[in-house]
Amino acid sequence: MENKLTISPGDYGGFKIKFSGNSIGALPKIEVAKERCLTLAKTYKVDRYYILDKESQIVEEIII
Repeated sequence: MENKLTISPGDYGGFKIKFSGNSIGALPKIEVAKERCLTLAKTYKVDRYYILDKESQIVEEIII
């Protein structure tokens, strides 16, 4: 399985961050989630992260 860092809408508002399918955290705003993903990308040594919609389809791919 590919190591993927993703941001998706939360169940009750806000946004969830996951790495390889494992939940890392939840944040209230997309801007904050994007900043956190930049930090996590360095930690997990990935060169991109994905923003998903409610159906888990890729809406945007961010290459770092």
